[in-house]
Amino acid sequence: QGYGPVGKHGHPWIKTPNLDALYDQSTRLTRFLVSPTCSPTRSSLMTGRHPLKNGITHTILERERMALKATTLPQTLKKGGYTSGIFGKWHLGDEEAHQPHKRGFDEVFIHGAGGIGQGYKCSCADVPGNKYFDPVVRHNGSFVKTKGYCTNLFFTAAMGWIKEQKETKEPFFAYITTNAPHGPFIAPPSNTKRFTDLGFTPKTAGFYGMIENIDENMGHLIKKLAEWDLEENTVLIFMSDNGMTGAGAGASRANKPLGKSKDGKPMMMFNAGQRASRALPTKAACASRFSCAGKAPFLPTVTFQTSPPTSTSSQPSPPSPEPPVPKIKSKAATSSRSSAIPSQHGLTVTSSPRRHAGKQARSPTTTSGPVSQSVTINTASSKTNSTT
Repeated sequence: QGYGPVGKHGHPWIKTPNLDALYDQSTRLTRFLVSPTCSPTRSSLMTGRHPLKNGITHTILERERMALKATTLPQTLKKGGYTSGIFGKWHLGDEEAHQPHKRGFDEVFIHGAGGIGQGYKCSCADVPGNKYFDPVVRHNGSFVKTKGYCTNLFFTAAMGWIKEQKETKEPFFAYITTNAPHGPFIAPPSNTKRFTDLGFTPKTAGFYGMIENIDENMGHLIKKLAEWDLEENTVLIFMSDNGMTGAGAGASRANKPLGKSKDGKPMMMFNAGQRASRALPTKAACASRFSCAGKAPFLPTVTFQTSPPTSTSSQPSPPSPEPPVPKIKSKAATSSRSSAIPSQHGLTVTSSPRRHAGKQARSPTTTSGPVSQSVTINTASSKTNSTT
């Protein structure tokens, strides 16, 4: 997702009312850096160490596997009485020893590789032929067939788990890592329609539709935290794992409009004035604050919330209904652990990754992988809850 496509970061036409409201009441860390790609950043988030110290130098070819000697955040939190769950994209190793349930997570609901349906040489692979709608997900060691759009499913599963932890009154850490807006850029029709109606290509409509869908899910998460009386002792952090992808954002169009607004104004790509290529952007691109290529280091925003938002976006959009609880059918189990998601699952949102679509997935020996990033840490009584 990157820094640019958020209304409060100056974007002229993206609609992110929930992130904008969170921005207004949050502490914003706008000058810390992430890596240009996802696995290195994720390893730093999980360990507090530079990616090279974690043995990670890439996103594929075994170079995405986090060193087994590394101590992770959930392992450390466990010593303080926390239980931890991950929902979405892991991308720190698909082999069994590298899986999140071996790295401190108690609840695991993930896809494999770096993106849904991806597969590469060596061990980095998702379920072959997996799709954004009705994906096969690995839940606590078992492969389950789900019903619904991937981002909605990850938030739904996370929120159901958060509600369960709330009932136990024990501290928790929820790590919500959506694959969106990862390539291929596919969003629900309800999120892409306004862009295609304005002349966007299917790819760019999918990319920005994914982001607005993430914002909707963030709104559901914030609402649920307030409804369950968790907002006062929960820290909510929203960030991205790397820079905005030029492929989805429309960088190939250079300084040409992506579409036209209803009043006829050109809708240009916006990257908040950041340089987004290995070469320097043109003077025109710098002057217009548009990005002209793809791999941009991203300066993410981290937010800490202690109360529910009261403001709305400067470009409000009608609230979307909460997505239904996903229907999950068990697939061939790889362990004796439960393969069903609790029926009371609510909704939750996270941040987003970037990268391009991978090759068609091959048959994996193990499957797991994070998507966008969102974390929720809840604490009991005197402890402090946190969500990222």
